[in-house]
Amino acid sequence: MDLELKGKRALITGSSMGIGEEIARTLAAEGVIVTIHGRNAERVKRITQSIHDAGGKAVPLIADLEPSGAGWRVAQEARDKLGGVDILVNNAPGFAMPGWFTPPPEEWQRAYRINVVAAVELIHALVPAMREARFGRIIQISSNVSTRPLADLAAYGASKAAMNHLTASLALELADTGVTVNTVSPGLIQTESMQSNLFAMGVHRGWGTTWEQVKTHLVKEYFPTPQGRIGEPRDVARAVAFLASPLASYIHGAMLRVDGGSALAVP
Repeated sequence: MDLELKGKRALITGSSMGIGEEIARTLAAEGVIVTIHGRNAERVKRITQSIHDAGGKAVPLIADLEPSGAGWRVAQEARDKLGGVDILVNNAPGFAMPGWFTPPPEEWQRAYRINVVAAVELIHALVPAMREARFGRIIQISSNVSTRPLADLAAYGASKAAMNHLTASLALELADTGVTVNTVSPGLIQTESMQSNLFAMGVHRGWGTTWEQVKTHLVKEYFPTPQGRIGEPRDVARAVAFLASPLASYIHGAMLRVDGGSALAVP
């Protein structure tokens, strides 16, 4: 199926690794000119070159989204390099230390700064041109913990819940403008950072000493997933690619769960 994305321009935050990297690769394979954004210059350049080698088009964008005003600066650099932005994917994850009382308030603020404030800055900067063009896609990468609270992920989950709310209100604001606004809410997705963090937590909880042992407890007890497996970054990337396409023009204000059915397992 042709997603009719060839020639579109996308800014994907946090796209130098994990889910963001896979989103960038998937969109590039569909003919989208993508930004590879991240803080690690070597990784950003390597992924950019890899996409070029595969026949795609990508530009590097090295920046930290945590400082005040960073979203505005990233948006401007993306516009300068791409000539405009048709698709914005707010993916950069603002993680915090696990636990409720363990992370100090500053950690909560950091998660909110990246997951909410930077996203708002990017939206403010990029939406006017999208409205004028009568085409735009804003896709927020949230998380199942935004609607299923876990004490271990309190700061992260709270900031993602705020992201859900701003997405819904933005969808109302942009109705009938040609700009669609949607959320993709992943469940457990196996990325390098996720595996490292959850493996350490699982060992601490006594679930075993190997990733396979910990993974079994994750999908059966900690985060019950009816499909019985952890998802892959490409599962999220494919959902994003569809929502980014003109084929999804009547999908607006939606939350698409990519979670193996784990939302169904909530009592």
